[in-house]
Amino acid sequence: MTQCIYFDNCPANLDVDSRLEKPMSVIEYYHRTYCHGNPSNCARFKVRESVGKEELPSDLLPYQQERAEQIINNN
Repeated sequence: MTQCIYFDNCPANLDVDSRLEKPMSVIEYYHRTYCHGNPSNCARFKVRESVGKEELPSDLLPYQQERAEQIINNN
């Protein structure tokens, strides 16, 4: 397993981030599945890698693959 290179600065990593408003169990799931599991499956990772940090919405969640594809395709 690999830790995401963006882990330290990602809102999906911050359990107190009011923009996500997710319970700790969901944050832990994100960590296992995306942050420490397979970062390349994370919607946030895909957008950042494809079109850059500037195009990454702060409210994009790791599982929002369709939204990520829309962002990538529109840039």
